[in-house]
Amino acid sequence: MASRRRTLFRNVIPTGSALNVRQLIQRTGITLHSRARLLPDSDSRRGTVQFIGDIPEIPGFGPWIGIGLDEPTGKNDGSIKGARYFQCATNYGVFVRPERVEVGDFPVLNELGSDEEF
Repeated sequence: MASRRRTLFRNVIPTGSALNVRQLIQRTGITLHSRARLLPDSDSRRGTVQFIGDIPEIPGFGPWIGIGLDEPTGKNDGSIKGARYFQCATNYGVFVRPERVEVGDFPVLNELGSDEEF
C-alpha cells in the first residue's frame, strides 16, 4: 500500500483564503516533483507535481497545482492560453486545485491500469 498524505481542504479553509491554502499546501507536503494522484478516488490518474502557483489565465482565487500525468488523459501540455507553466507532452498535463491532490509513494500505473508488481 502506498504511503499517503491526503489533502482534503473543503472543511478547513474559508472560501477565498489563498494564504491558508498556501500554508496547507506546505503542511501536506505538496512539493515540486512529488508523486501524486488526483482525487476523488474515482479519478485514477497519477503523475508528478510540476507546478504550484497562481495562474492568471484560469479564473478563480489562489494557487493551482500543475500535474504531469503518467498517461495522456489531461487537458494540456503544461501551458494555458499560450503561457507555459511546465513542459509535458500534449494531453499529459492538467491544472487542479490543491484539494484534488494527494501526494505519496504512487508508482506509475502499468498498461493494465494496475500498480501491482508482476
